[in-house]
Amino acid sequence: GLESDSVASIFANHIYYWGDRHRDQFIGADRASRIDPTRDAQKGGLHFGMHSDCPITPMDALSTFHTAVTRRTSGGSTLGEDQRIDQRAALHALTSDSAYLTHDEDHLGTLRAGMDADLTVLDRDIVGSAAEDTGDVSTLATVVGGEFVYNDCGF
Repeated sequence: GLESDSVASIFANHIYYWGDRHRDQFIGADRASRIDPTRDAQKGGLHFGMHSDCPITPMDALSTFHTAVTRRTSGGSTLGEDQRIDQRAALHALTSDSAYLTHDEDHLGTLRAGMDADLTVLDRDIVGSAAEDTGDVSTLATVVGGEFVYNDCGF
């Protein structure tokens, strides 16, 4: 089995931006369905983060989140449906596990006393929404180091 400190850094945006091309031109449907295997990483007990490989694709965590839970390509296909992860796992990968990958888990990645208070307030609950409804989400506020740097909430 895998050791508990095994990690993976997954380029989830790869599915959206180049999934159709990999499927249709380079490696075929079967192999393309397994690119960026988030579900396998989860099942294998890996700590895994997801990234945009910026500047290769835009740094947009909400888009990366949506791609991980839908595996939707830019052409509108689902690529590797069995590799989809649920919303809670996607949020964990983008926060807690990403902090673990960079050895920052003692001050980033979770909300609890003593941690850096970096967070974003969204216009809806992306964990409680259907995966398909996580693609058009708006930011209402952003807090960095406990201070609002953007606030459209009125508080």
